[in-house]
Amino acid sequence: MPATPSSELMLGDSPVRALQIFLRPNAPDLEPMVQFHDFVDESSENNWRLIAGPQGAPLTVRSNVLVFDARITKDTRLTLRAAGDSRTGVVLYVFDGAIDFGDVTLTTGESAFTRSFNRQLTARADSDVVLFAFDVEVHVFRGGMFSGNQKRVG
Repeated sequence: MPATPSSELMLGDSPVRALQIFLRPNAPDLEPMVQFHDFVDESSENNWRLIAGPQGAPLTVRSNVLVFDARITKDTRLTLRAAGDSRTGVVLYVFDGAIDFGDVTLTTGESAFTRSFNRQLTARADSDVVLFAFDVEVHVFRGGMFSGNQKRVG
């Protein structure tokens, strides 16, 4: 599959922080797909906002993953999104800030995985978080150029 060149120009003088996410696709040899979406609000205050998924989301991914974001103000509690079934797991990533997640504190750049949906998060400071919900047993394509590939040696 040919590579798709990409370039971006950032307007203004403010530094930009971004999170680049690689999701394993559900099939090989898919055509590259670049998407953009202008969200009405810059952030979702104290509520989960669906930003990407295989269907029904502003951005489409070709993987069985739902991606949510939220900006949580200090001392606010937020519950995890409801689980689809016992095969659902979530990864919670703290883009900025600090949260208590059960008995664990996560700070900027840290993440945690769980299959327990009776947990709440509480913001220790104003925080931006990203939540990935996925079927831990679903088939994914393991080839390609993503990390985790193993080189076979004769």
